Amino acid sequence: MVAIADAKEQLKNWIDKNLIMKIPGEGKRALVAVIANRVIQHGEQLLSGGMPGTYLLSGTGIIRDGMIDENVLLELRDALGSGTIDIAIPLIGTFALDREAVESLYQALISKG
Repeated sequence: MVAIADAKEQLKNWIDKNLIMKIPGEGKRALVAVIANRVIQHGEQLLSGGMPGTYLLSGTGIIRDGMIDENVLLELRDALGSGTIDIAIPLIGTFALDREAVESLYQALISKG
């Protein structure tokens, strides 16, 4: 388990490298970077505020007591096989994350800085 507070910088760096840098257009990159940074900085408040996804994350044990179970990423990586996760962001575009991207997120979360 990784503390949410400890994972913020690693998550920010991973998003910058794996999502934001792939967005075409400087303005769109800036918009997504600002919003992503805000979500990361206020993630603990968002998760404790009863957002619909919060119940799913806490009910499955992915997030519990201010901690993230990073091992879910290994399960996801293995389940993906050669497939991808497509994430559509309105006005920005669609991103496909493969098993290597999921593995790199896992490695980022378990790194000590």
